[in-house]
Amino acid sequence: MQIGKKILLSFTVIIASIVIMGYLIVTTTQDNLIDNIGQDYSQSLSDVVSEMVQGIDEKTFGLIEISDRRLVYEILEESNSQSIDLTDAQINETNIAWNDALNQDQTLPIADEILDNTLSEKLSFSSNLIETKFSYPIYDQIGIYNQVGILVAYDGTVPQYYVSDSEWWSTTVSTGYFVDDISYDDLGIYSQDIAIRIDNEDGEFLGILKTTIQLQDLIGGIHDLQQTNKFLDTEISLLDDKGQVIYSTVGLEFGENISLVEFLLMSEKSDYYITDSAEGSDILKVYAKPDQTSLPLGWNLVVEKNIDEVLSPVIVLTNIILIVLVTTIMSAIIVGLYIKTSISKPLIELRDASSQIADGNFDVYFDIKTDDEIGDLANKFEYMRDSINFTNSNLTDLVKLRTDELERALAKIEKNDSWTKSIMGFISKKTNQSIVDITKNVDLLKNDKLTKDEVLRSIDTTLSQLKLVTATVTDISNLEQGKLSYDMNDVKINEIITSSVKDIEPPKKVVMDIKPSDEAHVFADAHQLGRALRYISDIFMTYLDEGVIQIKTTVDENNITIQFASDTKIDSDIFSPLDENEAGIAQADHILLYMAKVILKDHAGTTIIDDSDDKTLVSISMPTVEV
Repeated sequence: MQIGKKILLSFTVIIASIVIMGYLIVTTTQDNLIDNIGQDYSQSLSDVVSEMVQGIDEKTFGLIEISDRRLVYEILEESNSQSIDLTDAQINETNIAWNDALNQDQTLPIADEILDNTLSEKLSFSSNLIETKFSYPIYDQIGIYNQVGILVAYDGTVPQYYVSDSEWWSTTVSTGYFVDDISYDDLGIYSQDIAIRIDNEDGEFLGILKTTIQLQDLIGGIHDLQQTNKFLDTEISLLDDKGQVIYSTVGLEFGENISLVEFLLMSEKSDYYITDSAEGSDILKVYAKPDQTSLPLGWNLVVEKNIDEVLSPVIVLTNIILIVLVTTIMSAIIVGLYIKTSISKPLIELRDASSQIADGNFDVYFDIKTDDEIGDLANKFEYMRDSINFTNSNLTDLVKLRTDELERALAKIEKNDSWTKSIMGFISKKTNQSIVDITKNVDLLKNDKLTKDEVLRSIDTTLSQLKLVTATVTDISNLEQGKLSYDMNDVKINEIITSSVKDIEPPKKVVMDIKPSDEAHVFADAHQLGRALRYISDIFMTYLDEGVIQIKTTVDENNITIQFASDTKIDSDIFSPLDENEAGIAQADHILLYMAKVILKDHAGTTIIDDSDDKTLVSISMPTVEV
C-alpha cells in the first residue's frame, strides 16, 4: 500500500476513534447524570416522605406521651377492673342508649362523666397542644377504649361507646395498629382513621387509642417541595401502598390507580426508572418510600421530570462535542492531505533516483529542500550516491588500502603472539630456576654439606621467589588488559626499598645509602611499588657479572628520588616491552621492567636512565606526602 493511502487510512481510523469516543462520552455522561439525579432525587424524596410519616407518628403516639403515659395506664387498669363486673347485657344496654342519644344530638350522663375525668382533660389538652404546633385543626375525634372495647376518655367530640365488634378493633388488638384508607371529602379535606394498641410496661394489653387525623399539612408540604430549585418544573404524586393516588400535581384524581406495569416497576426497581409519556417523550420517574416507622403507612412519593430537561447540560455538551468533532475532522483531513503531499512527493523522487543509480547512472539529480527527516534522508541519500560513485571509481586503491590494513592487523597479532611467548618463557625460566635451586638444596642436605636450617632457609627464599613469579604472571595478564589495581595508602618509602632488596645474595654487593633523616612518606600501594623496585633490582643483579649496586635516596621539599647505580653499562632501552637490545636482555625481563615502569607511572613517578661513561644510573622520582 502506498504511503499516501496509509496516511489517509490512519487519519480515517483516528477520525472514527474520535467519533466513537465522543459517542461514548455523551452516552456515559447521560447515564451518569440520570443515575446521579435519580439517586439525589430519591434521597431527597425519602427524607420528605419520612418527615410526613414521622409527623403522623407524632400526632398519634404523641397523644399518649403528652397525656402522661402513667396516667393512661392507671385509668385503663382501673376501667378494666371495673369492666369485669359488667355483663354483656349491661354493656349492650348502655351502648344502645349511647347510640340513640348520639343520633338525637344528646348526651347521656355517663358521657359527661367520662368527659370530665382526668384522662379526658389530659387528652383534650394534648390534642390542642399538637394542633397549636402544626397551626391547623388535626383531630376530628379522639377516643381511648379499655381492653373490652368500652370508652374510657375522649376529647369532646362524642365517639362510639362500645367498639369491640368493629373490624378495626380486632385488627389493632392482633397487629398493634390499624391504618384505614385515606378519605377525601367535598370540602377537600384529607383524613385517615388510625388506631394504636396500648400495652403496659410488661407488654400486657390495656386498651386502644383511636383517632381521625387530617392530612392537610402533607398536601402543603408537596406544594412547598415543588417550589424548591431542585424540584422546580417537576410533577409530584403521593401514592399509597396499593398504587392509588392520594394527591397529585399531574392531574390524577384521588383514588385513581396507576398502571400495574408502573406499579410493579416502582416496586421492583430501585430509586428511579424511565418510562414513556402520552406525548411519546421519555419521562424520568423517581420514587421514595419512608424509612421504617412505628406506623407502616406504605406511602410512595413520586416525582416525574421530562428527560430532555434532565439531560439539558448533556445536550449542550453534545452540541459542543459535535462542533469540536466537525472542526477536528475537517482539520484532520486538511492535515492528512498536506502530510500526504509533503511526504509522498519527495519519497517518489528518491525512489526514482535509486532506480537510476541501480542502473549505473550516478549523475541523477533530485531537488528536495526540506528541514525535516525527509530532507535529512535526501542528504544521506546524496552522500550515499557520492560514496558509491567514489568507491566505484577508486576500487583498486581501496582494495590496496584494505590489504595494507589487514597486513598491519596480522603484524599486530604476531606481535601479541611474541608477547605471549615471552611471558611463557619468563614463567618457564623462573620456574625451572626455582626447581633447580630446591633440588640442589635437597642434594646438599642428603650429602650433609648443609645443615637442615640452612636448607630450609634457602628453600623458603626460593619459594618466595616462586610466589613472586606467580603474582607477576597475574599482573602481566592484568597489565595486558589494562586492569592493574592498587590499594593506595600512606607508606614509608625506605621500608619498601629495604624490603625489595633483602633477598639479594652475593656475589652481588649492594650498598644502601638511605639516611634516617631522609625518611619520607608516599601515597602508594606498598605491595605493587615494592614489586616494581624489586624488578629493577633483579635486572641489575641478573645482568651485572660483578661490581657493586648502589641504592641511594634523596629527599627535597616535595619529592623523593631513588637511584639505582652500577659501574656496568646496560642498554638504555631496557624499559621497552619486547625488543631485543645490544646488552642481550631477554624479552621476559623486558616485560618485568616495562611493568615496573607502568607501576611507577601509576604512582605519579618518572623514570630516567643514564648510561653515559660506561655506567648505568636509573633515577626514579615520586611525590611525597606530608605526615
